[in-house]
Amino acid sequence: MAPARQSSYRPAPKSGIRLQPIHFALIAVNVLILGGLIWFILAGNNTATTTAGTTGSTTSANPNAVPGETPVPVGQVAPDFSLPATDGTTYSLSQFKGKVVLLEFMAPWCPHCQDDSKFMNQVYTAYQGKNVQMLAVNATGYGRNYESGDESPITIDDQKWFHDNFGLQFPLLFDQQVKAGADYNIISFPTLYVVDTAGKIAANQVVKPYSLASISAALDAQLKQP
Repeated sequence: MAPARQSSYRPAPKSGIRLQPIHFALIAVNVLILGGLIWFILAGNNTATTTAGTTGSTTSANPNAVPGETPVPVGQVAPDFSLPATDGTTYSLSQFKGKVVLLEFMAPWCPHCQDDSKFMNQVYTAYQGKNVQMLAVNATGYGRNYESGDESPITIDDQKWFHDNFGLQFPLLFDQQVKAGADYNIISFPTLYVVDTAGKIAANQVVKPYSLASISAALDAQLKQP
């Protein structure tokens, strides 16, 4: 009997790519790079979130502000107002024409306004008897508990609370409609303006952080004017 013939069939090679150790290393590197990129993007977003709503270390953002607003320009006539104060008197900016006016826009809930009341009183004491008038007016529509999540409308009692608790020594005005704050384009608290003896804006960007020295320099510059 003739021997059986051997088959010439050979199995076809398996399709696909066999991964070598170098391939696994490259995949791991790419995963690390992608993960780092995602972390960087998320970290950047978190930073933007935590810093939004502030204009610096000494100010609180105005929740009523209109984005893109800029201060009233130097040399422009200061917008007039006539508002009641916590002492029961109504004050108008125009009644102090002939004096240098330091005008503070504030919020009773603003922690920086509360802290700054100490040296604002020092400014008042330092310029008593000089041709300077200081006025403060709210530029927020929210009351003293806004920082705690209470969005109740501001009242004269909120201003009285601020005046009494922080011992303000100069007139604190109540602007229920927040019109003066809008006219002066207030975007943060506190914001200071200096109005010259002619009733025009003399300074709209007093150096921050506010201090007795920076405010005195702005006032003295106007008192030296002929």
